[in-house]
Amino acid sequence: MAWTLDIAKWADKALQHANKNCCDIVEFVGTESIRLTLNINKGGYSKGHIANNWRVSGGGPDITHTPTGDMTGSASLARIRAFRLSKPFLGKDDKVFITNSVNYSYRADKLGWPNGPGTNGWTWKNNIGAYGFTGIAINNMRGKYI
Repeated sequence: MAWTLDIAKWADKALQHANKNCCDIVEFVGTESIRLTLNINKGGYSKGHIANNWRVSGGGPDITHTPTGDMTGSASLARIRAFRLSKPFLGKDDKVFITNSVNYSYRADKLGWPNGPGTNGWTWKNNIGAYGFTGIAINNMRGKYI
């Protein structure tokens, strides 16, 4: 009987460890994405809108949108840390989604903006290249965890 309890304790400890490691990776990638979003302000246009809309969810993407900006990224950081408290990976084989529902976050990350008038009424004074924050965050995670 003691042997069975030892196995159960070992399995529980392994599951706790796996949950912690997965949460560490999610928190690192999410935090890096926020940090890189805030630090890369190539055109002087950043108002914290993208930084305020990072979401982490399990099972399916969270497309919730917050219309206000937050130059500290604190609301997004709080959501990412709250995700950890839900123990999302403990005893589960789940997917995780790190999303940003700002309608121009993809453009900021992957495409950039050409010189000239934008669709939102702004006129871009320079050709602003893609920020690349998600790719950089993933590469930074690989360097730390893989």
